[in-house]
Amino acid sequence: MKKVSLFMLIACLIFNVSAIFADTLYLNGGAVAEGKVVQETNDAYILQQGNAWQKINKADVIFSGTNSDNTQRRQIDLDLILKFGRDLSSKANISRSDGLNGMYDATNKYYTGLEFDIRAFSIVYLGLGFNLSNKGYFSVNDSLEYYDVPYYLLVKLKHNTGHQSNLYVSFNLGMHSLQPERTINNNHYRRDEIVKDNSKMYYGLNIGFELKDILIEIGFISAESAMYFYNNNGRNRYDLVNQSVVLSIGYKIL
Repeated sequence: MKKVSLFMLIACLIFNVSAIFADTLYLNGGAVAEGKVVQETNDAYILQQGNAWQKINKADVIFSGTNSDNTQRRQIDLDLILKFGRDLSSKANISRSDGLNGMYDATNKYYTGLEFDIRAFSIVYLGLGFNLSNKGYFSVNDSLEYYDVPYYLLVKLKHNTGHQSNLYVSFNLGMHSLQPERTINNNHYRRDEIVKDNSKMYYGLNIGFELKDILIEIGFISAESAMYFYNNNGRNRYDLVNQSVVLSIGYKIL
């Protein structure tokens, strides 16, 4: 009886030790593979999981280690992305206090931006970003030129589609700094005759695909603002909603 008990104790110890030192592979898109790496080549791991073996490409692994290592430190998965974009279509929905309302064409702008995101859990990434663009322009009875700098928080959901590739959906929510440059009409408004209030919401919905360090993305962007114009006839208020469809490409610099 004692021999049986001793045998069972040794078997349990061996099982627990092997579990403690099992290997854990963290994959793109949030998946985790656990088992024992029985073979490693230049481009793949052979992972034993019970009586089954699985080949995992190293290109799909973002972190590897034993369970004992990973209980001491959390995996960090973060990206710093440089983006370049252009409006495919841009409209300005304007409501004016003098009754001149409508939807007008706006300038198709170019963008340069930075985004930083970090995996919070599973397929969910959280981050922040901002964009710089060239001068925008739209015309009603008078013409307005402006600079716009959005800054926002983002939530990104990633789905791993294979060899270092992901599909993702992201949502941006923030503010933007709209800086009117000048207006031109018969009265020749000056820059100091333009005052803007605090109605400056910015949001966007994007769908993208990333392959290794390159990504391509299409998104819908909406930026809301309100401005006051002063002239000899008094004060006019512009409520402006600028909506754009934007195509972007990006590169992960981190």
